[in-house]
Amino acid sequence: MTVRLLPLINDENNTFGDVLINPSNLRTAEMKALTTSTTKNGGIYLLNKVVEMVFKKEELCKSKGLKGLDQHKLEAIQEYMHSKCKKLQLDPVPPKIFNKTIQNKIGNLRHETKGKTSLVGKKGAT
Repeated sequence: MTVRLLPLINDENNTFGDVLINPSNLRTAEMKALTTSTTKNGGIYLLNKVVEMVFKKEELCKSKGLKGLDQHKLEAIQEYMHSKCKKLQLDPVPPKIFNKTIQNKIGNLRHETKGKTSLVGKKGAT
């Protein structure tokens, strides 16, 4: 079964037409961001989910922080967050928090990946 992918943002110049995501996953993330039981800050929750949709885990793990990520994709995420937070009436995510959230996501994924590879190595040693 083929998953339908659509641009994260539709603009008149189609600037970010190549940044594709699964629209049903995006809708789910937007709905969860609106529920207070899911998160304290819906904007940060949504940002985390959008980053997961736009970047592959390998891209995030292998990047050298934000500067190692595709700047075009990051700009698309920034534009999306700016417009969607207003539309959904979520608190906007300031630039420092935007960067820190993505940096934390990268660190967490590296930590998870490191733990899995060391466990595999230990099993093979016995």
